[in-house]
Amino acid sequence: DYNIYAFISSLPIIINSIWNFFYIRKYVHPRFTVNLNLKTHLKPLTIIFFNTITALIYVNADITMLGWIKGDSVVGEYTIAVKVYTVIKNILVAIYAAVTPRLATMMSETAESQYKKLNTTIWCYLSLILIPAGFGLTAVSKDVMLLVGGEEIATTSFSLQILSISLIFAIYGGLITSVYNITQGREKENLMATTVSAIINCGLNLYMIPKYSLYGAAFTTLLSELFVFVFCTLRAPNKKRFFDVDEIKNSILYAVVGSILVLLTTKVVYMLVECSALLRLIIAVALSAVVYITYLIIFKNKYTIDIVRNIMVKIKKKY
Repeated sequence: DYNIYAFISSLPIIINSIWNFFYIRKYVHPRFTVNLNLKTHLKPLTIIFFNTITALIYVNADITMLGWIKGDSVVGEYTIAVKVYTVIKNILVAIYAAVTPRLATMMSETAESQYKKLNTTIWCYLSLILIPAGFGLTAVSKDVMLLVGGEEIATTSFSLQILSISLIFAIYGGLITSVYNITQGREKENLMATTVSAIINCGLNLYMIPKYSLYGAAFTTLLSELFVFVFCTLRAPNKKRFFDVDEIKNSILYAVVGSILVLLTTKVVYMLVECSALLRLIIAVALSAVVYITYLIIFKNKYTIDIVRNIMVKIKKKY
């Protein structure tokens, strides 16, 4: 089984790499050169490399230390929650990763007004998705764990609830580190944040894991993601110059109120609906989404209205 698992895990990376090799040739024409200009590239690449290493440490140290302190069975239980968390996190990361090159181009062309508008837009859109997704996942975590890992794993759903809150800070942290700091040439700030976070994570794991097992590991992940976000946000200069802070706060407020509606809707579904875990999960997620989107439309959230308007235009053109 582990050979098949290794093959399936590796296959997407291989396909993606081969596909990209041919795809980038539309835009870039690789060729050999002796003029490497290493002085320009080596320093920022080295910083990014070590930043990646330290980020991997604080993200994965909990699993390694959990296995070392508590054994493989607990690691198996915790890994289920981490995989669910990682899947949702990667989907949300893909949203802002897609616009990062464009933002970098805008900075190099000194198009500050366009940079500010796009930067604010991605923060607002992600806030409207991220916050209700995080809180919604806490509400359905038991059914998710039941479907993915079975009844025995479902009893550890509290670890997924902790990671669901961690998801919010992880994505906001990514917006600051991978989008803002990178496009502003502030790679050193990222390295400093991830290094301190890795030390905090490993240090706290030594105390939290023996006492609280996988829940302690999840909590240290939450603290690590929170630290990176807060550290980089507080040290980010010119926030009002490159962000519409009031617009972002407004979107976060919409999302927080909407998250309360999502939690209440899910609670009602779980009280009234008696069926299989899968069907109950589908009903809870679908109904929560309908309630949340309806709320955003009724209270005229401009980002939601724009999406609805664009969909209506495309439907009219098609038919």
